[in-house]
Amino acid sequence: MRKRRCRTNNLPPMRGQIGADVPDNPYAIGSQSRVVGRRVGDPDAPEVPGFTRALRICLVEKHCCFRGRASRSEYWLFFLWWFLFRIGVIVTSFLLILLDSPFYLVPVVVFFLCFFLSMLSAAVRRFHDVGLSGWIVVLYELIVFALSAARLAIEETAASGLKNEGFFIPTNLSGGSLVLYVILQCVVWALRIGFIVVLCWPGAKGPNKYGPAPWKR
Repeated sequence: MRKRRCRTNNLPPMRGQIGADVPDNPYAIGSQSRVVGRRVGDPDAPEVPGFTRALRICLVEKHCCFRGRASRSEYWLFFLWWFLFRIGVIVTSFLLILLDSPFYLVPVVVFFLCFFLSMLSAAVRRFHDVGLSGWIVVLYELIVFALSAARLAIEETAASGLKNEGFFIPTNLSGGSLVLYVILQCVVWALRIGFIVVLCWPGAKGPNKYGPAPWKR
């Protein structure tokens, strides 16, 4: 008797079957729209947050977390929060100065303590998302700090201080001090532009060595 062969080529793969195609993530952003090798809904994957959720993730849940990845939404929405809080701090400190209050620096200190490590760790996770080491962020901060300190030292050595400061350089500088100051200024701005460009890069498709790709819950 002739055996009847079952046709299974056109049947969809069973849920959980090894080798089954992983569905696209309809909520992810850009090149992160496919989570390769993992199901959509992996609890280990970082979240692609909304506006208010980004503040809670970066400021509370991952305040000092330098592991894992962060989507562009997570970093830039938190950066927007940082910018808004910074405006509030500047306005508050200015009002305290007008009131001759000795506590005009308190909002600045509180803002720094709350946001410095949060912004640094978010940038590290954003670099992880594009496949780069987070130590680049730390090295960038140290180099910019050193160059900024050198610029400040040049300004302090000028005879008239900052009284004649121009838009880009202090107008009281001349000769070798002026050349060195311009070089330092250009290097700092070039580093900042390059840093921003990397933060705007799309994340790596699927998991990389820092973890699975972010997806929206």
